[in-house]
Amino acid sequence: MPKIQKSLPDYQALVRWTVQDVINWLHDNKFDACVSAFRQCGIDGNKFVHSEEPDLINIGIKRPIVREIMEQLNTVGRPRNNMRVGAQVVQPPSHRTVVTNDDADSDEGWDTDEFQEESDESVPPSPMAPPRPNRTVPTKNGLRDSPSLPRQPVMAPE
Repeated sequence: MPKIQKSLPDYQALVRWTVQDVINWLHDNKFDACVSAFRQCGIDGNKFVHSEEPDLINIGIKRPIVREIMEQLNTVGRPRNNMRVGAQVVQPPSHRTVVTNDDADSDEGWDTDEFQEESDESVPPSPMAPPRPNRTVPTKNGLRDSPSLPRQPVMAPE
């Protein structure tokens, strides 16, 4: 196991680290085997500080190294998740606007004619697809069925 040469900063500083800052810390602490995986996955300070053991194992880091890195990450004072079972969650006050109708006779609001339907003459027609031609379908006896055409034999090309 490599001996830690450079400890991690506090949470607020660590979450602002770039991928290169994380890579530099890995190099400084002789975790060179992890560098390519961290770089390839784009692990910056924010991802790094929120990493869990399975995350690091899934990107190909060996378990002994994962444990050492996790020991270092656990020294960082991460904010706690307040969503514990049984914890009381306090909601911020809602910002509702109360509307009163002080001037009921004003003409600034909606009027009933706003909702009346317009006549069909003032509404432009909606675009429609052109009608499809009747399709003919070959049948067993060589005749075509068409609702608009009389039956005629199908001619073979000469």
